[in-house]
Formats: sequence, structure tokens, C-alpha cells
Amino acid sequence: MNLKRNKDLYFENLLNSKYMYLIMLILVVLYLYGDDKVLNLPKSFFMIKFCISLIILIILLYTRFKKFEDYYRRKFKDKVYLFSLIVGLLLFSFIFQSFFNIPINYLIKYSTKKNNIETFDCDITNAVTTNIDKIHFKFLNEKYSRYYNINDYEREDLIKNYKLVLKVQPSIFNTYYINEMTLEKK
Repeated sequence: MNLKRNKDLYFENLLNSKYMYLIMLILVVLYLYGDDKVLNLPKSFFMIKFCISLIILIILLYTRFKKFEDYYRRKFKDKVYLFSLIVGLLLFSFIFQSFFNIPINYLIKYSTKKNNIETFDCDITNAVTTNIDKIHFKFLNEKYSRYYNINDYEREDLIKNYKLVLKVQPSIFNTYYINEMTLEKK
């Protein structure tokens, strides 16, 4: 008995699930907390993680397409649906690639245990004092920004007269894990 399926309810329910978005929110918070401590992560990691995420999502979508081929062939005729699918695929790949940083950041932190703490004086290049304070600085000739409470400082004074002192530990992949950040007068 060959039963034709008219709709992919599982996929539709998954996209409408509050629990999926709650889990994603928790993972984003874990990512943001851990990622804020890592410096000098190779730029190639982003493309590798993005491609892996994209491949995983394409495989997932392909299996759903094979299971509900008639349904998706009808949906693909709608250009708005097809455009939304492509944008959603890229957006979810971008979000999912960041989740790979959670175990990578843990591995980086774990790998620092045997290494000595090194101190670096970093030039402050900018300071943002809106709702969430952020300090921009140069570390090993690369620009970074990190959340840092700078409410007690004037932006111009901070940029001209202070330096950011980082206490970091070297780790794998030529990365550094931040143990402490302090501001000091130049």
C-alpha cells in the first residue's frame, strides 16, 4: 500500500516548536559566554563550521524532500517559498555554525590548564557606552571587542589615557584564553 503524504507535518512542527527556539536560545547564550573569552581563533574555522552546518542542513532537507517529494515539488514552484527556504538555510547555517564553538571553546579552555599566564598591554581603539558597554582593542595586531563595564570612564579619556591589560593563557590552534581584563593608565 503506497500512501501519498500531502504535507511534512514533522518539519512544520519542528519549525513552529517553542522548545526548539528555547534550546537554540540556551545554546546562543552558552556560545556568547564562552566565545567572549577566546582570542585569535583562526579565521578558517568560521568557513569550516559554516560549511559543515550547511551540509548537515542540506542532508536533513534532502531526506525530508525524498520522504515528501510530491509536497515539496509543489512548494518549490512558489518563488517566494524557494527564496525563503534559501535564506532560511543560510541563516540557520550561520546560527548552527556558532554552536560548534561551544565544544571548541571548552577544548581551548581545557587546554590552557598547563600553560602559564601571559600579560599583554593592548591599545584601546574604541569604547561603546550604550546599553551594553563594549571595549574595542588590538591584540597581536588583530582588532577585537569584548563586553566590559566602562560606566565610570569617559569614552575619549578611556581611548587616549588608558590601556587594556589582558592576562591570557596560550592554548591550542594558536589561540588565547582570557583570564582577566583590567584597565590601567598609560
